[in-house]
Amino acid sequence: MKACIPPRSNRVAPAAYDKALYKKRNCVENFFEKIKRMRRIATRYDTTDVSFMAFVLLGICTLSLRNQF
Repeated sequence: MKACIPPRSNRVAPAAYDKALYKKRNCVENFFEKIKRMRRIATRYDTTDVSFMAFVLLGICTLSLRNQF
């Protein structure tokens, strides 16, 4: 793995980073943050693994559809 973190704006000699990779990484991090905001997923109210996974997939589908429109 290679770190993909942009340098601070006040740095004298900024380190190089891949902007496209950083943009993709940021999208993934924001997606997981939105999933964790769903209280039912964060606290794992569901008693079985199957129902928990079903709700996680439902949340993923909902977020991906919301981003398309």
